[in-house]
Amino acid sequence: APETRLRYFRQQNRGPAAARNYGTREARGDIVLFTGDDCLPDRRLLEVHLATHDAEGDVGVIGLVAWHPELEITPFMTFLEEGVQFGFKFIEDPDHATFWSFYTSNCSVRKARLEGVGGFDEGFPYAAYEDIELGYRLQQRGLRLVYRPTAITYHHHATTLERYLVRQRLAGRSAVVFWRKHPELIEELQVGHAIRVSAALK
Repeated sequence: APETRLRYFRQQNRGPAAARNYGTREARGDIVLFTGDDCLPDRRLLEVHLATHDAEGDVGVIGLVAWHPELEITPFMTFLEEGVQFGFKFIEDPDHATFWSFYTSNCSVRKARLEGVGGFDEGFPYAAYEDIELGYRLQQRGLRLVYRPTAITYHHHATTLERYLVRQRLAGRSAVVFWRKHPELIEELQVGHAIRVSAALK
């Protein structure tokens, strides 16, 4: 419709980090909200994010990611939801969440903050750890992250063990990229054993 405020951009595929940086540069608002191409927003998603920014000031807001109600939830998908794929259950203080939960399936932050740390690191080729690494740099610069589970996006695709293992191989590669950029996180990233040649050969 002529009155729409929705704008759409294309670029050559250079990975999710580059795409999100493009979107951030083109964004006209003060706050940027990220979600995934496989996610559908709850009808209150924008409302809760905006209300949290209004109430808390300069923060990053993390919302909940859940399976869409239309899906048939398998035991394996339940297993993933209980902390393997998204670590929401490990957030001890919703008003002081850690960067480990800064998932671009559902998070928002002020554009000035993104620009202040140089945006997403485009050295991450896959959709894995590029968001958490950004969260780490934002938190290192003093940004407080808050978790609001009433801001919901729904994953609208089922997954299987086989598909998950393919994704985890890419995540493992991204974890090594993360470690090389931030070697102080070697224990948290759990790549210490994998960087030994003997372990890699096995």
